[in-house]
Amino acid sequence: MQSDSDSTMCAKNSDILLAENSLMDTEISISDEGSHAGEKEQYLNASLSKLQMFPSTSTFLYYPRDDDSNCFDANKKLVEAFLKIGKGHAALELFSMAIGIHAMDKKTFSKCLHKLYEEKCSFKEDILEISRKVVRKHHEDLFSTSNGVIDITVSYDGTWQKRGHSSLYGIGIVIDILTGLIIDYEILSKYCPECTTAKRDLGENSAEYSIWYKSHQEECSENYVGSSNAMEVKAAEILWKRSIKNCGMRYVSILSDGDAKTYQHLSSLNVYGNCIKIAKEECINHVAKRLGTGLRNKILEWRNKGITIGGRKEGNLKENTIVKLTNFYRKAIKDNAPDRALAKNENPMSHSLMKTKLSEQVLEKILPVYQRLVNDELLERCSAGKTQNANESIHSVIWKNCPKETFVSKKRLEMGVISAIGGYNFGCFNSLAIERTMS
Repeated sequence: MQSDSDSTMCAKNSDILLAENSLMDTEISISDEGSHAGEKEQYLNASLSKLQMFPSTSTFLYYPRDDDSNCFDANKKLVEAFLKIGKGHAALELFSMAIGIHAMDKKTFSKCLHKLYEEKCSFKEDILEISRKVVRKHHEDLFSTSNGVIDITVSYDGTWQKRGHSSLYGIGIVIDILTGLIIDYEILSKYCPECTTAKRDLGENSAEYSIWYKSHQEECSENYVGSSNAMEVKAAEILWKRSIKNCGMRYVSILSDGDAKTYQHLSSLNVYGNCIKIAKEECINHVAKRLGTGLRNKILEWRNKGITIGGRKEGNLKENTIVKLTNFYRKAIKDNAPDRALAKNENPMSHSLMKTKLSEQVLEKILPVYQRLVNDELLERCSAGKTQNANESIHSVIWKNCPKETFVSKKRLEMGVISAIGGYNFGCFNSLAIERTMS
C-alpha cells in the first residue's frame, strides 16, 4: 500500500512530466511550422514562462571570470563580504544551506582568498602613500618646512590576536598625532601553516624539508621568533628603522602607555643617530588608570593590616568614589595642560575643590599614591594632554574584522588590517571608492 506522501510525489512527478511533454510539443511545432520570426518568439516566451513554474534544484549562475585568476567575480565578492563581517568558510557553508544554494568548496574559497590578498596588498601601498602625503602637507603648512625628512609626533601601541601572553600574532601601529591618520604598521607572526605541515610530513631535520624551505622562505608567514610580550617592542624597532626610507619622516616623539619597554628600547638603538633623541609623552587616560589601580591596591594593603578604608561607610573609598577621583585627576591634567592654555592665550586654571567626602584616616593612607603621581617628570610628559584613543579605536575595528575568538591565517589577518586602516583613514565609502579605482 502506498502512503499519502508517495501518492503526492507521484502526482507532482506526473505534473512535471506533462509540463515537459507540452514544452517538447511546443518546440516541435515551432520547428515544423517554420513560421515567421515573431511567431517563434511568441512560442519561446510561452516556453520560458512554463519553465519558470518548475525551477531546477541546481541553480546555475554565470558570471565573468577575472582575467588573471580562476575565480568568478561573484565568488570573490561573496568571500570578501563574509571576511568583512569576520566570518569564514564555515559560516559561508551555513549561509548557503539556509538559502538553498550549493556551498562553495574550500578550494574555491582559498583561491578567492588568495586573489583578494594580492589586491589588498597593492591597495595597502596606495592608501598608506595617500595618508603619508596628507600628513606631510599638514606638517609643512603648519611648520613651514621644505621638502625633505620631517619630524613628527606619533602615537604607537601594540595589539595581539589572542588574549593573554601566548598570542601567535602581534600588530604595531603608528598614528600621526596632528592628523590622526595611520601612516605605517607591522604584523609579526610566530606561525606558518605550510611550515607546520611540512615539518610533520617531511621531518624538521630532514634534507627534504631543508630543500623545501629554501623555496618557501620568501613566502613564509613566520617572521618572528621570541616571546609574545616582546612583539610590541620588535614591531616598534622595525617601524622606526624604516620611517625615513618608507615615509620620509622621523618619529622624534612617541605617545605611548605606561609601559616604558618600547621607549627604552628605541632610545638604546639610537635610530636617528646620537644627535636626535626620541622624547616620550604619556597618555593621560593610562596615567589616570594608575591612580585607580593605586587606590584599590591601598585598600587591599590596609585590609591585610586589619584597617578598613573601603566599604560603604561615609568617608571611605567606595568604588564609585575611586571612579570619581580618577576622573577628577584626568580632568585636572587635561584642563591645566600648558599647550591647551597657551593655544587659547590664557593662563592655566587653578584646581577647584572636589566635592567628595573622605575621612582624615583615608586621606592619610592614600596620600603616597598622589605624591607618586604628581611628580614633575610625569606631569611634564602629560603636558600635551593627548590620549591613545585613536589606537584603541583602530584595534577595535581590526578585531571586528578578525574576531579574537577565531584563529585566522596571517594573510587573512593582514587583509582585515588593511580594510580597517582604509576605513579608518578615509571612511568606509571613500575607502571602497579608492580600492575600486586602484583595482
